[in-house]
Amino acid sequence: MTIIDDFKIVRQEAKKLKKLNPVLDFDNLYSAGCEGLLGALDTQKKINCGKYKRIKIHGAMIDDLRVATSWFKVRDKNKILPVYGFDDLSTHERECLVSNIPDLEMEVEKIRINRKLNFVLRQLPPRLEALIVFRYQKELLFCDIAKLFAISAERVYQLHKKALFLLRKGLVENGYDSNSF
Repeated sequence: MTIIDDFKIVRQEAKKLKKLNPVLDFDNLYSAGCEGLLGALDTQKKINCGKYKRIKIHGAMIDDLRVATSWFKVRDKNKILPVYGFDDLSTHERECLVSNIPDLEMEVEKIRINRKLNFVLRQLPPRLEALIVFRYQKELLFCDIAKLFAISAERVYQLHKKALFLLRKGLVENGYDSNSF
C-alpha cells in the first residue's frame, strides 16, 4: 500500500461522512483526515495496516467535528442554535472576539488564502499532493520523501518543482496575483 493509496482512503472516508450529512464541509473533513493519516504514519509501532490507518483517519474526522460543535450556543435547554457568523454574536461577544484578535482582517485573509490553497492542492494528482503535504506540513526532507515514494531524491526535486508550478497556476486561475508569491 503506497502513500497515494492512503490519500485515497482519506478521500473515501471524507466522502462517506459528507454523504451521511451534506451540511458538513468536505475540505474540513479531508484536512482532518490528512492529519489522522499523518498521525497513523507517525506512530512508533510502524503498523502498516490499512484498517488501522482508516480508523485513525475516521477518528480524526470525528474529533474535528466534535471540536466544530463546540461553537454551538445553547439558548434553551432543548434548543441548540448554531453560530453561523459574526452577525449572530452579541455585542459583548463581538467586542471580546475583536479584542482577542490583533488584526482581524489579516486573520480573515489568511483563512481565505488557506481555503484556496487547500482547494488547489486537492486538484493536484495524488502523488504530487502527498509530496507537498510531506514537505510542508510534515516537514520531511527530500531524501526522506524519496525513501517513502521509493524514488530517487532527484526525482523528488523534479516532482516538487512540478507541484509548485501547478499550485501557482491554480492560484493564478483562482484570482491571485502571481507576483504575491
